[in-house]
Amino acid sequence: MISPDDLRQYHRQATIYVLQSNGGMTAAEIHEAVTATALTCGHPKECGSITPAGIAGVLRTLQNECLAVPRGGRRNTRHGRSEPTWALAEGIENVAQPPAPSRRPSVSPSSGPYDPMAGLSREQLMAMLLVSDELSEATARFQAEVDVIRDRARRVLAGGSVT
Repeated sequence: MISPDDLRQYHRQATIYVLQSNGGMTAAEIHEAVTATALTCGHPKECGSITPAGIAGVLRTLQNECLAVPRGGRRNTRHGRSEPTWALAEGIENVAQPPAPSRRPSVSPSSGPYDPMAGLSREQLMAMLLVSDELSEATARFQAEVDVIRDRARRVLAGGSVT
């Protein structure tokens, strides 16, 4: 699993890389280019999982950092409105294509298996057990009702009585 921070940094660098290669693109075009670049380079599937709205957020962040600037809009005939095109600001150094972010194991080998109850107080554990018991009882009642309905449906379909 790739950490969200690593993935965010990857998308930021990929957006800058795509913008320096092809200036004057809309967020949707940048999204397509970032996704295509990630997939053609064999990067993990998560690298291409960003949405056009996510790319727009990256672009706004880059604009706040004075790294990207919106240019004139381009008419989008599909949505019937104008969309801004984006380019890198003047004087930005070239950025290399981002390397694939490293996958981190979901559990570190030294920590052992994940324990969802770790860190809970005694009162919280007791409450969990109580809720678990109540849920088990409710599930058993529901299953019994389903069995009664199923048996009744079999009798009706077999031509038996409804009662």
